[in-house]
Amino acid sequence: MAINKPLLARLVNGRGTPTDTFIPPLMPGYGKFSLYSNNIDAAKKLLADAGFPNGFSTTFYSDDTTDDPRISQAIVQQLAQIGINAQLKVLNANTMFTLWGTKGKVPISWAGWYQDFPDPNDFFEPILSCASAVPGTFNEPWYCNPKVDVFAHSLKIMTDRAARLAKYVQLDKMMMQDAPVVPVLNPVFFSLPSAALHNYYLRSPWTNDFAYISKS
Repeated sequence: MAINKPLLARLVNGRGTPTDTFIPPLMPGYGKFSLYSNNIDAAKKLLADAGFPNGFSTTFYSDDTTDDPRISQAIVQQLAQIGINAQLKVLNANTMFTLWGTKGKVPISWAGWYQDFPDPNDFFEPILSCASAVPGTFNEPWYCNPKVDVFAHSLKIMTDRAARLAKYVQLDKMMMQDAPVVPVLNPVFFSLPSAALHNYYLRSPWTNDFAYISKS
């Protein structure tokens, strides 16, 4: 609730759209909803209810690639508004990967996830399941909720495709109620090929919006 996502999108010149869900809009199984609107006063109250009326101090980690340090600095400033005083530590990507895979090393960080197979399960099982809460994975918060795991597995094995995809909205909401991470932006990629370029490969219809392709 402390994160101003539209401001972060402007910070990267619109190369990202604010999101409140784990599943991105172009992925089958997406459902639009928002459980936590940007509300500084409400965020302060939640902190106080949790036993931190004066906030707390921590370290915010970021890798040193692309826009990540700049976004991280902006988030640190936003957290300061509710009393979370975070020192920003920027490390090279390889060091960050090692720290993420070591429990207890990273209290809070900026991190990304890119779909590697075309199914909504890719936004749960590889990064936020109990099986992924082990050293050397991308489950940065070390999140494990057995109840969520059971439901996610039941969806994975369903054979009725339409019914299966419809239930992923429910899974997304279950995850967001726990809020192990804060979905911030779905990246927007720009590809600018010339007319002389042929057989150009775009990774996936889920991470590239084909509605806005143009040739120059």
